[in-house]
Amino acid sequence: MNEYNSGTLVVIAEENDNDSYDEYRNMELKVVEVYRSTEDHPYYDEGLQGEGLHELVVNNKDETPVPFLLYHYELDEV
Repeated sequence: MNEYNSGTLVVIAEENDNDSYDEYRNMELKVVEVYRSTEDHPYYDEGLQGEGLHELVVNNKDETPVPFLLYHYELDEV
């Protein structure tokens, strides 16, 4: 499975051109949870079997939650 472990620092991949992510682009984010199936999280896309769906927080003192989940291919490790 392609996924980052909890605690891994990541950024949104440059090739990910979804405008909804612009507020968090170039921010260092931390993985807090990884989902691998719809049993783990209802928003998991079973068509992306093999891609971890990551719950993230901003890597700051408050660990501000990121309001969306991202798949492994949408992220780059710092």
